[in-house]
Amino acid sequence: MSTIRINNLFTQIAFIIYLFASKYLFLELSYLIGCFFLIISILIYKKINQTILFTVLGLITIVCIGLISGLLNDNIIPTKAYLKDFVYFTKPIIVLTTSFILIKNTSDITFFSKAIIYFAIITAIIHLLGVLFYIPQIGFSVAGLRSRLGLGNNIEVFAFILLLINDKNSILYVNIKNKLILILILFFSIAFYFSRTDFILLIILWIGLKGYYRPKLKTFSFLAIFIIFTSVLFYSLSFVNVSYKNQNGINSFIYKIKNTPNEMFQSKIDKNDLRDLWHNWRAYEAKMAIDQTNGFRNQMIGNGFGSLVDLKIEAELGERIRRIPILHNGYIYIYFKTGYLGIIAYIMIFIHLFMIGFIKKDSEKELHYFIASLSLCIFFTTFVITGIYNSFDLLLLYLGGILALYSKTKSLVKA
Repeated sequence: MSTIRINNLFTQIAFIIYLFASKYLFLELSYLIGCFFLIISILIYKKINQTILFTVLGLITIVCIGLISGLLNDNIIPTKAYLKDFVYFTKPIIVLTTSFILIKNTSDITFFSKAIIYFAIITAIIHLLGVLFYIPQIGFSVAGLRSRLGLGNNIEVFAFILLLINDKNSILYVNIKNKLILILILFFSIAFYFSRTDFILLIILWIGLKGYYRPKLKTFSFLAIFIIFTSVLFYSLSFVNVSYKNQNGINSFIYKIKNTPNEMFQSKIDKNDLRDLWHNWRAYEAKMAIDQTNGFRNQMIGNGFGSLVDLKIEAELGERIRRIPILHNGYIYIYFKTGYLGIIAYIMIFIHLFMIGFIKKDSEKELHYFIASLSLCIFFTTFVITGIYNSFDLLLLYLGGILALYSKTKSLVKA
């Protein structure tokens, strides 16, 4: 067997294993698997490409701030909590770098797209079978289906987009039979998750790949239409009589859409009213974190790794707990742990990635759009599901793969 074939076999098997581990295994195990493949890859390929260097350095900067501010914290930091935060904040570095190196060093340029699409189809079929199994038992309960089958699956969103743009002129082209059937399978699976986040990711990716992020007339026209549509939608929903007391069937999903702004930005929450507290939980925990980041030093470099947010109440989060290590709002989470300096480093990473979308090279245009779109997806998900610091989120893994393909095409153009 030739060296090239052995190389391809290793990178492809490793990527599939890591994709599965990142999606389904608990944090510590997927972290160890990622570290293993990263170390092996660096030993074999001996370098990290400059394409991801700025992003990796930005993430390392955030880790360093958290490590230092944790040591400077006036309170006693539990060692276990300190190490757990270290794992949470270094995992994005592992995911991005491992994905990049593995895809960069496989000679099959279509492998990345094929792996994502086939993996997503398998998860979608399993999900739809689950829907068919549970509906006769629990009825058409959105909350019931989501609690049993999962809250969302952005790998299906990503695969859906890959299939939509799958034509012979695309650098991400994959020769797949029955494409329409696969698109429909993914569409219905995505729909039955009833995930606001996944629907918004779908919109962000689609408009990005259409080139609407470039500053030109059609961009501003589309932006105006989108703002008007969103405003009309939320204004109309304000007249819809759906509350947390009436959440049967599709009403649950409508209520969640209606309550989205309150979940993130509501500042007046009665913690003694459990219903009000639960339905504005993300805003409440964010407010507690901001209130507990006091003093110039903490505001600049955060409370550090190992610090916990005091909820001021005992909340039922699987178990009764008063202090939590992680928040839904990733920006407040980063601010609480690493302060304004961490937030600046985080935002700079995504400004850098988004600007790649403005490079005018037609041969790589699609990849530029993808990188810009994924950076916006992560920027958005940081508001609602902690972004890249969500232990089961795969957006950074996709970004690593797309950056690897981008690096490959640049090498081919130079050659």
